[in-house]
Amino acid sequence: MGGLANRRGRGLSDRFQGRVLWPIRAITGDTVGFGARRLYEDDWSPAKYLNTAETPIYKKTGVLYGLDLAKKAIAGERTAVIVEGYTDVMAAHLAGVGTAVATCGTAFGADHITILRRILRDEAGRAPARVIFTFDGDAAGQKAAMKAFEQDQRWAAHSYVAVAADGADPNDLWVQGTGDSDEDRGQGVRDLVASAVPLFEFVVRTTLEPYDLGEAAQRVQAMRAVAPVIAGIKDPSLRPEVVRDVAGWMGVDPASLTVEVQRAARAPAGRPGQGGPAGPQPPADPATGASTPAPSLPPPDLRDPVQVAERHLLQVALQYPLAIYLEDMESLDPALMRAPMHRALWHGVRTAGGVEAAATMSAGAWVRAVLGQTPRRPTPSSTSSPSPRCPRGPTPRPAIPCRRSSTPSCSASGWRPWSSRSPSS
Repeated sequence: MGGLANRRGRGLSDRFQGRVLWPIRAITGDTVGFGARRLYEDDWSPAKYLNTAETPIYKKTGVLYGLDLAKKAIAGERTAVIVEGYTDVMAAHLAGVGTAVATCGTAFGADHITILRRILRDEAGRAPARVIFTFDGDAAGQKAAMKAFEQDQRWAAHSYVAVAADGADPNDLWVQGTGDSDEDRGQGVRDLVASAVPLFEFVVRTTLEPYDLGEAAQRVQAMRAVAPVIAGIKDPSLRPEVVRDVAGWMGVDPASLTVEVQRAARAPAGRPGQGGPAGPQPPADPATGASTPAPSLPPPDLRDPVQVAERHLLQVALQYPLAIYLEDMESLDPALMRAPMHRALWHGVRTAGGVEAAATMSAGAWVRAVLGQTPRRPTPSSTSSPSPRCPRGPTPRPAIPCRRSSTPSCSASGWRPWSSRSPSS
């Protein structure tokens, strides 16, 4: 129930032995789980961070780390600062940023927005609240910002992004700080939060980055790429001002950009090459001018128990990658997956570095790395002939991810449940 022990060998052992341990508390202050950081190189798990697995009282999508301490400041200032890690929350609070919270090993999503909306009193007709995201300056951080922008329609709050010039996170800035007092050491953290720019501005500049705006042809393509972003701004009265600013950055006529924005706003959401007001789409190729096609992989057929089993395996690979043996991950070729979407995702898992890479990343960084390596269109392995179907009839529960074995089973590849292996996840 508490997720404090692992079954290793013939007995139980402390899951967090030899690690720095801190509690994860619900908004009420009740401890519902734990997070821990590795101290020793010979730790039983290579993962830098370990968290309590989900339990009946701990659902990571329903918890924001530090919210029990930050809720009063968030409600009073109507501002929330979303950082990426537990130590970033600690550093921010020490630096005087008492509105900092973090997700617990998962991406910031709709459930977290629902929680914060209640505290921020995020209602139509009120002065908008402020939500500030701190992302790393790398490609993964940029993708996280694009994802946050796609969810920006879910609340009335104004969203901002703060990225340190050298890519440092709040904990790095705290460690690098100088001075005898917390206030002095925390100056860099406070400066980071104060430097936040509107989220749409960050997304616009990220979208424009691949283009050489000194060339006329690429300026045209850049206008078409950035138009859906501007069309997705939830306050229509703000769009003309944004058009003027962005046109100035690009060196184009505001009237030309306005035409592209209006065309993007009228386009059906999800239409290839055009984003519409639902959010930004991948930009066109600056060299060829060709628009990036919309995802065309068919969804899995969850009536097929084999595809259900594949789905659960991928869920474990994304959420608990260290529960999979390295040799198992390397031996399962993506072409063996029955669903094309599952083949693409498994290709992303392996290309991102597999178990060894996941052990060096936070949960959020690992998911972003996998998604960054996942093909958006069918690849040769995703269009190859599916593996033979298993005989119909009673099948094992597909929800249990498993490991290769010589024992025959309906899955055609021979698996035995993880309950027979150690250490457990």
